[in-house]
Amino acid sequence: MLKNIEHFAIHFMVFWLVVSTMPGVTSPNGSAGYFITAAIYGLLVLVLPEILRFFRFPKNVWGKLLIGGGLTFIFLWVISVTMPDIMSFSRGFVGDFDFIWFTTPKLLTLPNALSVIGFVSVFSNICSIILQFLNKGKF
Repeated sequence: MLKNIEHFAIHFMVFWLVVSTMPGVTSPNGSAGYFITAAIYGLLVLVLPEILRFFRFPKNVWGKLLIGGGLTFIFLWVISVTMPDIMSFSRGFVGDFDFIWFTTPKLLTLPNALSVIGFVSVFSNICSIILQFLNKGKF
């Protein structure tokens, strides 16, 4: 039970960090929208191994990335279409980080909302998978 709460908290924070730092992703309600979507994402990632087992998908990295990324994409798309007051997506980019001593260039321009949703879903799932491996000591 405590392990599930710990995993939920880790995935919650990963998603919140990815979504709040991504240009093109806004929450008109502020932190409440981030909280709701991060909580649902955390629950989605906790249920992902059971979904993979039910449909007899492999429970390796590729299964988690493909099915988890697809489920996250569908979840974010449904949120953006049905409830734009919780989370809204627009044009964005990857890069242009302003650090103390240097600035990185724009690495990738995301022209529409679907590309931003796709990038956020894949990137957050990659971060979650890496953190799961680090937690198990396999990485």
